[in-house]
Amino acid sequence: MSATFVVPELGTDFPDDFEDMVKTYIETEYSIVDPAKTDTEHFKIKVGFFDYFLPYEIAIVQSETAPPTFSNSGRRAYTGTGIQVGIRMQRLSRDKVDKQLGKMEREIIRIIMQYRNQDIPGIKSFVWGGGRRVYDANDSWAESDWRAVVNFHLTYEKSDIST
Repeated sequence: MSATFVVPELGTDFPDDFEDMVKTYIETEYSIVDPAKTDTEHFKIKVGFFDYFLPYEIAIVQSETAPPTFSNSGRRAYTGTGIQVGIRMQRLSRDKVDKQLGKMEREIIRIIMQYRNQDIPGIKSFVWGGGRRVYDANDSWAESDWRAVVNFHLTYEKSDIST
């Protein structure tokens, strides 16, 4: 006999990948105007990695999934999956520290911290996991391309409905 695990709130498995659900959620909740999500000539929120075609990008990728905690004789599994939100901005004028990258970081953190149970059906919570600015050995304050990463886990439950 094999187990059939579903998301209890849905009665089936998740209909989309986590990155796609998170992208839609971030697009809905994103509210700052510099850069504005409506400025599609300069700004894009996407699943995957940066494509470097626009000066402002938010890229969402799934990372690790935690081992589940089981209950009810193994018929319920509780777990979380990591999400990395990459933020990138390119400034045309070098040597100018701009506040837009910090604004974008804080907006993503605000969206994560204000998540409520079931805002995305089946997702119980978003748990902020910190973040970092991304620098490499060749970067300097004269760079025009700046990057940051914000990490979080989304938590969910699966139930075995096999008989």
